[in-house]
Amino acid sequence: MQRRTFMQLAAVGVLSAAGCARQTDDTPLRIAVNAWIGYAPLVYADRMGWLKPANVQLFETVSLGESLSLFESGTVDAYSATQYEFHLARPKAPTLKPVMLLDRSNGGDGIVGNRTLAQLRGETRPIETYLEADSINMELFNQFVASHHLKHLPWKLINQDQASNTLLSPRRPEPTVVVTYSPYKEQLLAKGFTLLGDTRSINLLIIDGIFAPQAVIDQQAARWKQVKQAVDRAIEVARAEPQAFLQHTSRFLGIETVTGLKAALAGIEWINHPAPPLLTRLQALDIPVDRVLP
Repeated sequence: MQRRTFMQLAAVGVLSAAGCARQTDDTPLRIAVNAWIGYAPLVYADRMGWLKPANVQLFETVSLGESLSLFESGTVDAYSATQYEFHLARPKAPTLKPVMLLDRSNGGDGIVGNRTLAQLRGETRPIETYLEADSINMELFNQFVASHHLKHLPWKLINQDQASNTLLSPRRPEPTVVVTYSPYKEQLLAKGFTLLGDTRSINLLIIDGIFAPQAVIDQQAARWKQVKQAVDRAIEVARAEPQAFLQHTSRFLGIETVTGLKAALAGIEWINHPAPPLLTRLQALDIPVDRVLP
């Protein structure tokens, strides 16, 4: 089993549209995953060799948008994302469905800045706002602006991946806001940015899961069950043995201490065994749940 980052994809060549080619057990099940705390169990399971029986190939990306692009280009068969990226992909992949639910953001997604909320209200200069434009970041930003009645401010949206966002300094003279998520949120706060809001205080449901076309789910049902078992096992390690979990996910997450890992994990609620009320709520959001593994 191999793992590839986006920069290594030049050698892949031209691939068929996502989900169109019938897979066999000899064909790797290709999944894109970016550095969000809720996706770390996939990486941990991979590092431990637990995904080998299912012949899974992880593509580690730098953003949700990049994972979506890999899916839309046919480079991967499935991708980890929020409901926002699911709805972006669905017009071109009408049978797209979640095969697994992983987590619900409970503070993990947030907005930080080098000004307080009160200072932002009085700003007349452009407020440089860094976010992943084709991701849930945009929905979180819009909800933040609406809830605090800030639409009149001179927002200047800048599309940039989260790894690059962590290089920003809170001491830069420009009024700066970053729409981000764990583990990047914790890195920015450690540098001196101020937390302006997160999914504990902003009324926005954000769920994460693995999405694939129905044909890919049905043709590979046995393999998906193996993946689910490996991910569930990894989540239990994250809960019970954070030090062991961090040992194999530190580089992926950019987290070096158990304290940092626990802080990031505190920002999510695992939903890998989704309760019926949550599934009903997702159906109301036009997310089909008939292929979600329990």
